[in-house]
Amino acid sequence: MSSSDVPSDLLDQPVERAVRLVALTLLSDAGTTRARLIDPSDTEALHDFRVAVRRLRSWLRAYRPYLDGSVRGKDRRRLRAVARATSVARDTEVHLQWLHDQETILDAEQRVGLLFLRRELEVRKHDADAELRSEVGRDFSRASEALASALPYYTLRGRVDVPVRIKTMAEATANLVTTGARTLRDRLAQVRTVADQSIAHEARIEAKRLRYLLEPIESLVSAAHDAIARLKELQDLIGDMHDATVLIDELVADAEATDPTDLSRPGLVALVTQLRAREMTAFDRLDDAWLNDRAYAFFESVTGIAAHLAARARAGIETERKYLLRALPEHVLAWPHHEIEQGYLPGDRLAERLRRVRADGAERWYRTVKAGSGVTRTELEDETTQQVFDTMWPLTEGHRVHKRRYAVADETHVWEIDEFTDRDLVLAEVELSDPDAPIEPPTWLAPYVVREVTGESEFLNLNLAG
Repeated sequence: MSSSDVPSDLLDQPVERAVRLVALTLLSDAGTTRARLIDPSDTEALHDFRVAVRRLRSWLRAYRPYLDGSVRGKDRRRLRAVARATSVARDTEVHLQWLHDQETILDAEQRVGLLFLRRELEVRKHDADAELRSEVGRDFSRASEALASALPYYTLRGRVDVPVRIKTMAEATANLVTTGARTLRDRLAQVRTVADQSIAHEARIEAKRLRYLLEPIESLVSAAHDAIARLKELQDLIGDMHDATVLIDELVADAEATDPTDLSRPGLVALVTQLRAREMTAFDRLDDAWLNDRAYAFFESVTGIAAHLAARARAGIETERKYLLRALPEHVLAWPHHEIEQGYLPGDRLAERLRRVRADGAERWYRTVKAGSGVTRTELEDETTQQVFDTMWPLTEGHRVHKRRYAVADETHVWEIDEFTDRDLVLAEVELSDPDAPIEPPTWLAPYVVREVTGESEFLNLNLAG
């Protein structure tokens, strides 16, 4: 979907409305690419239709809790059947193209094996295309009609004795991005060798899901564009490795089933050798860019996207809980961090804060005004320029703090751990969407908690800077 399809206020709309607007656009995209399948000269039609269906399915899956009444189980199953049919057809198409590229590499004797395999794949492609036409004509048409009819409508239920609370698209997406990034990071951490194909494939699926979450808001969140590009790169790397492995397994089975004197055998063996090299090259590139925490900067940027969305959802209201820790948890050392210097300008009623943030060799500067106390406070923050910061910074002399902040995501929250570098103090903060929401420190944090200090004035940064 293009940026012109996305309302500029999408992130501020109720999530139930926003997800349906995007779903309808994705459904329209799938219908448009489906129409291209009848043109045999459109070589990208199958790929584009496959991606369109996957985007739609992933979106409906991610926001399932907010689509009550609009997406039936039978329509999800129909879309799944279509996706499976496109996968077989597209994968076979990719394998045939790869074989075509090998013709100039193999000698005459080896090409006998190539022709043998190509005939097998051509038969499979013919059957897959027939299955795809059947699925598209039957299941996709029915699912598309049902979704087009149901998605434009939704119902919100509430109680008259409970205040209405509308969850925005920004809040819901912040939680999903946080969870998706954490799952992807966990999957990649389990990939250690080229033999870890199943885990790598799971990582690829998680990368696609995260990418499909970010694509509809790409024009609304500046950092999303680069994150989407990196996720596409990751998908391609693992996909190349996976395609090679699948074809290797097939070729090995064919080679083992043939008589040693069969003329096709030398070609099958030669193709396996080529695929082994392709598989290893893809893994080496994956290792260099993504494994062993080499994607640290990427996950830091995604954490920043989630934080940006969460901040937008709060719309000027800061709701947080704060905890005093006995030490810095070892768990946080694997997560992104920023170096922060902040100082406070003189004032009685409002506390204006200047903040300089350093990360990956870059600096950014902010001006923030806070008012109130306790769990919920008013917070207004704007990014500023270095010139403004440098002009005002001397006014904060004697009222400054220096700290290192780690951002650590769990299933529903981002915990910010502040290790003060100008004193012996470690604090943990967590932003909440609801001041009355129950919250328990996660297992990696709980042993370090001394006590909750929300609202205790001595642990406010303004007073620590005094």
